[in-house]
This record gives sequence, structure tokens and C-alpha cells, in this order.
Amino acid sequence: MFAVPPHKLQESPNSRSIEIYDWFITASTNPISNAPECDALHADLGIPLPEMTFGNNYLTLEHRPSGFSYSFTTPGALNDVKKGELGEGDGGVKVGYADKWLQSRQALFSCLGTNLLSRTALIFATKLYDWTYTTIYPGHQTNDQKTDNDSSSSTISWKPADPEDPSNTIPMAELTRPDPILFYAEIPLFEDELHDNGSSSLLVRI
Repeated sequence: MFAVPPHKLQESPNSRSIEIYDWFITASTNPISNAPECDALHADLGIPLPEMTFGNNYLTLEHRPSGFSYSFTTPGALNDVKKGELGEGDGGVKVGYADKWLQSRQALFSCLGTNLLSRTALIFATKLYDWTYTTIYPGHQTNDQKTDNDSSSSTISWKPADPEDPSNTIPMAELTRPDPILFYAEIPLFEDELHDNGSSSLLVRI
């Protein structure tokens, strides 16, 4: 029978953490961002935000001996949304009638004068983005490892997995083993109804 490893759980109104072996994992869930927070994030990203943006939510995994830390955040996820003209294989998504919608708007404004049409075309050109908020965000490293000159540094070296090395594969046997669940969290990052074209949401589970 599998022995439960030593661990320590911590909880507060807006976060849950677990300390297990050399890892410290924190999941923070907070209310939807307020207007000033949304304005600041919009200014940083340059695109309209989803209807429900949880800008202060995050998941962080920290390996304390090496100083390695990896996080999933709302700004990071939205920063990887495709901006500009959508192209083949760039990760963006466009609904089927998007081009017809744009043509109908341009045809409407063409009846109102050339100058207005030019201004409208400029607006569309400067505001193109993937409004389904499809993102290829894989998370990101949030701080540097300790160096060899650091007295508290360990000998652990982090590097990308080698797909040809069997020891780097996902341990499916361990993942399918019915171990007790010591820690679970679901962290929403954003959600949008896509103007009645379905919905788009991103959350992180651990």
C-alpha cells in the first residue's frame, strides 16, 4: 500500500498551498479584476479583455533547493493571444462568418463617405486580435535558478526533457495509481461569452 508522504497544507480565504518534499505549490483564486486593474492590464496587453478576467489568480510551483519557480498567470495567458492579422498555424481562431461581418461593416460605412471609411479601416487594422482568446500559453518561469556561487545552491540542473530518453517520459503507471489526493485546486484565469458565439474559458487544475 502506498504510504502518504509527509506534507503540510496551508489555507487562507484566497489561496491554498502544499509543501511536499522540496516543492511548495500555491494556488490563488480571487474575485474578478476591478475596473482600475482591468484598465492597467488592457494598457499592457493592447487588446480588449475577456468579460470575466481574473487578473490576480495564479498557480506557482516552487522548488526551494534550486530556486526554480514556474507559474501560470492571467496576464501571461492573455499575452499569448494572437494579435494582428490571423494566419495559418499561428494559434489564432476565427469564427466562420468573421470576414462577412467585416465586409458588411465596411459596406455600411462606404455609404457614409470615403473619409469615414478610411478611418473605419484604420480602426479595424489597429484592433485585430483573436477575439476567441485562444492562447498557446504553457506557463512561464518566474525567477532564475540559484547559481553555483550561491552558498545555498543545490546541484540540481534544470533542462528541457529529451524525447529520446526513456527516463524523461511521463510516468503513466504512477499517474494511474489510485493514490490519495493530497491537494487539488482549480484556478480560473478568464472567461468570455464571445458575443453569443459560444464561450471561451481558461483555467488551470492541479
